Amino acid sequence: MTDPADRFLADILAEPETLRGVLQAYGAPGGPLDAIGELNGRPVLLLGMGSSRFAALAACSLLRAYGVEAAVEHASSGSPTPPDAGRLVVAISASGTTPETVEAAARHAGTSPVVAVTNRPDEALGSVATVVLPLLAGEEQGG
Repeated sequence: MTDPADRFLADILAEPETLRGVLQAYGAPGGPLDAIGELNGRPVLLLGMGSSRFAALAACSLLRAYGVEAAVEHASSGSPTPPDAGRLVVAISASGTTPETVEAAARHAGTSPVVAVTNRPDEALGSVATVVLPLLAGEEQGG
C-alpha cells in the first residue's frame, strides 16, 4: 500500500480499534492516568505546537468546564510561563521529538511536575517528564 491516499484511509479505518484500546488502557483501574494523581486545585499548563497545540486547546476547554484552572501556551512562546511547583505541566508531542515542546518541558522539569503525552514515550519528551502518558495511537501511515 504505497499510495498516500490508501495509507491515509487505512489510518482512518483503524481509528475505532485504536480508540477502543485507548479507552481500555485509560479507563482501567491502575491505568496511566493514576500516575498523575489528584489535581487538588492545582492549575494545569498545556504546551504544544501545531496539531498538538490544537489538542491542548480542546483539553483546556474540557478542564475549565470541570472547574480546573487551565491554560494553553505555544511551546515556542517568547514569554513562557515560569516553572512553578504548584502547577502541573502537560507537554504534548505525538513524535516526542518536537524541539520546542521538549525544550519547554525541560524548562519546567525539576520544579513543576511534567506530564508528557506522546506516541513515542522513549523519545526526548519522555526523558524530561515526570509521568508519560502514551497516546497508544500506533504508527501513523498516512501522514
